[in-house]
Amino acid sequence: MKNNKITAIIIFFIVTIALMFWSSTEKNNNKSLSYYKTDLDGFKSIYSDLTISLDTFIKSPNIENYAEVQYLMGRTIGRLGSLDRTMSECYKMGLLQEDKLKYKDSDVTVIVARIVKDSKKLINESIELIDNKIIMDEVVINSVYEELMSVNDLMKPYYDTVD
Repeated sequence: MKNNKITAIIIFFIVTIALMFWSSTEKNNNKSLSYYKTDLDGFKSIYSDLTISLDTFIKSPNIENYAEVQYLMGRTIGRLGSLDRTMSECYKMGLLQEDKLKYKDSDVTVIVARIVKDSKKLINESIELIDNKIIMDEVVINSVYEELMSVNDLMKPYYDTVD
């Protein structure tokens, strides 16, 4: 009878420890997914603002609109850095499937950041400021616009990963 009680107590403690471990793991998983979702939602919001500002800049090229586009490109790149970290954490924990869009060992966030940085550089190189007026190379600006619009297609598979 004494052995049965000891065995029951040992089983109880093992089950309790397993439940505590499972609860802690579940809490960490939910926290990581929450950070990922916050970063993804933040990216979508900033990207939306960027595309609207770019449309405005193309229709009305002035210093204020140019500054807004540059500012939002910087914020987009910053958010992508954060999103890259939270995505990597979720991959390591097995919460997300591995990135299927890897290109030369780069995650989608790195590819998108490269597109935004290159677009930012092209815009800077293609405009001139003459007498407080912005003169821009429309071919380059349209190319940048198309590149930035392609970002949405790259990111679309990730928008529905956590809902």
